[in-house]
Amino acid sequence: MKTISVISASLCFWAALSGCSKQESAELPEPDAPAAIEVRAGVEAVAQTRADLSGVVSGAAFPAGTTKVFSVVGYSGTAAPTAWSSPYIANVAVNSGAGSALSFAAPQYYPANGNKVYFYGYSPVNGTYAAGNGSTAPTVAWTITGQQDIMWAKVDKGIAKNPVVASQEQPAFAFTHLLKQVKFKVVKDNTFEDGVKLTSLKIVGAKTAATLALNTGALSWGTATGELTAYADATGQAITATATAAGSAVMMEPGTSFKVRAVAGGVTYADVTVTLSGTNAGGAGVSHEVTLTFKRNAIVPTATITNW
Repeated sequence: MKTISVISASLCFWAALSGCSKQESAELPEPDAPAAIEVRAGVEAVAQTRADLSGVVSGAAFPAGTTKVFSVVGYSGTAAPTAWSSPYIANVAVNSGAGSALSFAAPQYYPANGNKVYFYGYSPVNGTYAAGNGSTAPTVAWTITGQQDIMWAKVDKGIAKNPVVASQEQPAFAFTHLLKQVKFKVVKDNTFEDGVKLTSLKIVGAKTAATLALNTGALSWGTATGELTAYADATGQAITATATAAGSAVMMEPGTSFKVRAVAGGVTYADVTVTLSGTNAGGAGVSHEVTLTFKRNAIVPTATITNW
C-alpha cells in the first residue's frame, strides 16, 4: 500500500510588524486650519498587489500602488472608547501609493475641539464589517480560503490636533498576524515508484469562518469546516528523491495539528495528521514548513522547529 509520511515540519517566526518612522507634515498657512491625519504602518511584505489585498504580507512595507491595503476605524474623545456606536473614522480604507506611502481613501482630520482619536486597523479589507453598537465593539468576519493573511493593529493612546503642524504626531500601526502559515515540500523514499506526479494537496477539516473583535484583536472561530488548497494542477508535479516546494502557502487557524490529503498518480492517499511541537508551534504569526515523504508501507510523522 502506498502511504505518505510527514518527515519534518519546521517553523519560522513572523516578527510583530513595527511602525515606520514619522514624517513631518508641510506647514499650513493658517494655525486653525484642519490638521490632516496621516498614516504610518509597518508590514512584513512581499505581498500580492491587488485591490482588497488578500495575499501574504511579509517584509518592511505594504506593496506600492495598491488600493485598500488595510482599513481604519477611529473614535474621538478624551479617553479610549468604551461605547462603540459613533465612530469618528467610520471604517475608511487606506491606500498605498508610490514608495508604499500610505493615505486614507478619503482625507481624515483631527477634531478641531482638541479631542483625541483612538485608531483600530485590520487587513484584508474584503471581510464583512459590522459596526459597533453600545458596549459591543465593531467586528470583521472572513470566510477562510487559506489564501488571505489576516492582520490587526491599534493605536489607542489617543492623538490630538497639534497647533504646530510640523510637530503633529501621527498614528503608527504595528500590525500582527493572526493566522499561522504552512508551506509544503514533497519527496519520495527509495520504496516509492519513479515518475509519479502530485496533482492535489489540501488541508482537510480546517475551520473556515473567523471573526475579529476590532477592539482587542481576538479572532474567534465558527464551527464551519472545509478544505484549504495548497496545490491543484492536473498536469502535476513530479515527486522525486529531492524535497521540492509544492503549491502555495496556506494561512489558517492557529493550532498544533491538522490533516492533509494528497492525490498523486491518480491515487488519493489516506489523510495524514501533521502534529507540530516545540515552543510557539502552531501559533499565530508562525510559519511552518512541512515535508511530506511518499513511501510504500508506513506513515511516520516527525517535526522540527527553526526560527525564520
